[in-house]
Parts: sequence; C-alpha cells; structure tokens
Amino acid sequence: MSRGSARTLAGLAGGLAAFIWASYYVLLLLLPGAPDATVIVVPFAVGGLAFLAGIPGRTSGSRSTLLRRLLTVRGLLQGGLFLLLQLDVVLATRWAGAVDASLVTLLADVVATPLLVFALFREDTERFRSLSFWLGVVIAAGGSVGAIAGGRSGGPLSLAGLLALIPLPFLVAVFFVWVNQEGRRTSVGDVLGASALMAALLGTAGALAVLGTAWLAVPLAPVDWLVLVVMGLSSFYLAQWAYFWAAGKTTILIPAVLQSLIPVFTLLLVTALRFPVPPLAWLGVPLAFVGSAIAVLAPPSEGAQGEEQKKG
Repeated sequence: MSRGSARTLAGLAGGLAAFIWASYYVLLLLLPGAPDATVIVVPFAVGGLAFLAGIPGRTSGSRSTLLRRLLTVRGLLQGGLFLLLQLDVVLATRWAGAVDASLVTLLADVVATPLLVFALFREDTERFRSLSFWLGVVIAAGGSVGAIAGGRSGGPLSLAGLLALIPLPFLVAVFFVWVNQEGRRTSVGDVLGASALMAALLGTAGALAVLGTAWLAVPLAPVDWLVLVVMGLSSFYLAQWAYFWAAGKTTILIPAVLQSLIPVFTLLLVTALRFPVPPLAWLGVPLAFVGSAIAVLAPPSEGAQGEEQKKG
C-alpha cells in the first residue's frame, strides 16, 4: 500500500472513530434513568469481550495474551486509568452537557495529546515549530472555551460540571498516548481488550463498595440494555480499533486531530434529536473545528523544509 493510500485510509478510520465517539454522548442522553455505575460497567464489559472474541483489533497475539495482561500491574493501571477517564466522561456529560463534554475532549486530542507526544518522545518536532500549529491551537481553544462559557441552554455551567470538565483533557491524552506506545510492542487489540475488561472489573468492585447493590436493582427497559450494548460495541470496540489502526498506519497526531470532528458530529446529532443546545455552541464548535484543521494541516512549505533538513 502506498503512503498516500495509507494516509487516506487512516483519515477515514480516524473520521469513523470521531463519528462513533460523538454518538456516545448522544446515546448517553438516551439513558437518563440508568445508574452511572451501570452505564460505565456494561459497555466496558461488552467492548472487552468483543476484543476477546474476535477481530478487528486482535490481528496478532492470542486470547491468552489478552487475559494474561489482566494479571499484570500494567494491566491494572491501564484499566484503572480507563475507568477514571470514562467516569469523568459520564459525569461531564451529565453535569455539563454533551456538547461541552465533546468540546473539552477536542482540546485533549488537539492540544494535550500532541504536547504529551512531543514532551515524552520528541515526535513531530517540525509541527511544534510551526506558527500555523499554534495559531490553530489558540483558535480551537478559544472556540471551545467560548462555547462552554456560554453555558447550557438550561442555565450557566455549574461548579460540578466545571470540575468534571477540567481533568478530562489530561486523562484522555495520557490514556491514548500510553495505549499507542504499548501497541507498538504488542497487539493493540490485546491492550484495549484487557484495559476494558479490567475497567469493568474495577468499576463493578468500586460501585459495590461505594453504592452497595442498589444500582444493580434499578430496573432497565429492554431498549436501555440495547443502548448499553450498542455503546460497548461502537465506542469501546470499533471506534477504539479504528483510532489506533489509523495511528499505526501514520502517526497518532492524525487520528487525534481528526477527533476535532467529534463536537461537530455531536452538535448535529443532538440537534437532530431535539436536545437543547447552548446558542454559543453554534459559534464555538465551528471555530474549534477550523482551529483544529489549521493545527493539523501545516503549510506544505513547512513540510518541504522538514524534508530538506532530513536530507541535509
């Protein structure tokens, strides 16, 4: 496969991941009566079992490799981080709204992930020297902050919503960069499957310890269970595989920045389903998307300069 074809397929996979993850925020809004513990644990278990059962995602390795990761300290830490990340996503969506949560996730992909990759591994140094990259970052951040500052349609952003949003970019960046590095040494499907299963186990244990068994007794309609299974197969299986497959074909910055499409898709989906949308989101989301595109698409002259430096 040529380099151009690989980049095109990686772009399509990254865009697919963005659309699927945008649907997660909307699906979550369809479960107002489901306990948070159930919303977190069930999709994790479904996604982890899907990786354990088949492909895509497990192109190498074996089921025993995935299960052995559950018994390692690294598997425990990755599962714990995955659980903490998803708990924050659920709380941020509940308390701040789907659009606001997706906008902050955009900051994780466009700003926090590239900075972490550069700080730890010194990758994509040419991009960090590019004025267009930093201009795009400023525009994306300004659009996100502006939309969030506008508050939800039901009132201003609450303190609880703000506290849920603040750590989200850092949790997303650390987890995805960590998994990407692990995937260079072993099957990324084994890493993701083990992380999801460990998160489900830790989430169940934590919920039982803190909440008791009350959350298990909350009745859910068949359609609610269907939504939970769809969330697991889409956001915790297919989207995860598509994202890291794209990262493996190119670099993690390509699918990361393509996640700037998440708030765009989220805004369109919540509007189509007649959920309330903050008025400033219609300004902030396009600005965030444009800034993300500028940050990723460095001018060709800069890319050419980078190639000349390598030749010299």
